[in-house]
Amino acid sequence: MSGAGLRRLFLVTVALALASCGGEDLDTAWPQWRGPGGLGISSAAELPLHWDKDGSGIKWSARIDGVGTSSPIAVGGRVYVTSAKRIGSQVELRVHGFDLSNGESLWQTTVARRKRERTHRMNSSAGPTPVSDGETTFAYFGSHLAALDSAGRTVWVHEIDPDYLKNARYAAGSSLVLTGDLVIVLRDRERVAEDQVGWIAAYDKTTGEQVWKKQWDDSCCSYVTPLLIDGGGGSGDPELFVVLAGYVVSLDPATGESLRRHDLAAAQPVSSPVAEDDLVCIASGAHGQRQARCWERVQEGGETTWKSLWKLGKWVPDTSSPILLDGRLYLLTEKGVLRCLEARTGKLVWRKRLETSGYRASLVAGAGKLYATGETGAVSVVSPDDGEIVAVNYLPESRYVASPAIAGDCLLIRSASDLYCVNGTG
Repeated sequence: MSGAGLRRLFLVTVALALASCGGEDLDTAWPQWRGPGGLGISSAAELPLHWDKDGSGIKWSARIDGVGTSSPIAVGGRVYVTSAKRIGSQVELRVHGFDLSNGESLWQTTVARRKRERTHRMNSSAGPTPVSDGETTFAYFGSHLAALDSAGRTVWVHEIDPDYLKNARYAAGSSLVLTGDLVIVLRDRERVAEDQVGWIAAYDKTTGEQVWKKQWDDSCCSYVTPLLIDGGGGSGDPELFVVLAGYVVSLDPATGESLRRHDLAAAQPVSSPVAEDDLVCIASGAHGQRQARCWERVQEGGETTWKSLWKLGKWVPDTSSPILLDGRLYLLTEKGVLRCLEARTGKLVWRKRLETSGYRASLVAGAGKLYATGETGAVSVVSPDDGEIVAVNYLPESRYVASPAIAGDCLLIRSASDLYCVNGTG
């Protein structure tokens, strides 16, 4: 099965799950980090073009009690988002449910309370994005993993990393991945020390009990969300593509067994990988150790191998995850330079400088447009064909580092403590 076929299968699975929860239209589902398949691409036919911070084109706004940098998700006509509420020297770790149609706060649930940790200025104690199967929402806060039903009732909560506060440096950044009956958590170490190791683990979504765990001690400081990809060979069996500092590895999501490994000249990677058909691409890293590259999965002697197509040490985003769409790779740097590359060659197709600078949120795409959200609230709507800037819109004054979600004709964008549903003015 091709990558596109796997993505279609994923969408169908999501649709069936949502149908059992009230027949939600598929176009309104954005159930995880970067939406269906984790690729940042919406199937919506129409999305907003124009709006303004004065309220025109903004369908509703809602206050979030607490702060966070996680992205919203949308499923079953509801929006779920996490936050951390400071209470003296502690924080309450919270999950919130809102009505997608009008932004009404339906509930907020505190799943745990702990001491505050040190965080990076681009992150918070509520950094990882939750994931939902249409019935249960799973939230991760570095130390704790929790499951809640659609009414906000806690199904289970487990402290999966008792040493989290001791080891935390920039706070947890990798978001959850749901595959079958398993919830996948990546927790890389944040300090270079022999007694600290990174790990990835799978938990039973019904009970929260650990199913498998894989550790490593040859890499440090990855904040990337793993990606489910087609394993190749026509089997349709998925692989879990994991980006670490210095290399990428694919795992069997059912067991954690290592399947393939390739070097990657990147340190402290943050932005997520993307896939389309037989391509897998990554553009990530920090400081002077960044790399963009693509692999092609090919069949040789009945076995699937990965062929490196190209690699670049420039034009690489700091935190913004790319878009891979119709054979083109779109990269947005923090300085606001958006580039389009041929995914199979790495050749530059076009380059465009966007308004302002400070782009940390990941790109999203839908209805023939790219959306780039700046820290100041400037959102550029760009044509993927030639880089034409169709519109530049503004959100109310705040700071925006969380990546947008797309639910139906609504662009969901959060600041630290506010959530906006933008449907535009046409």
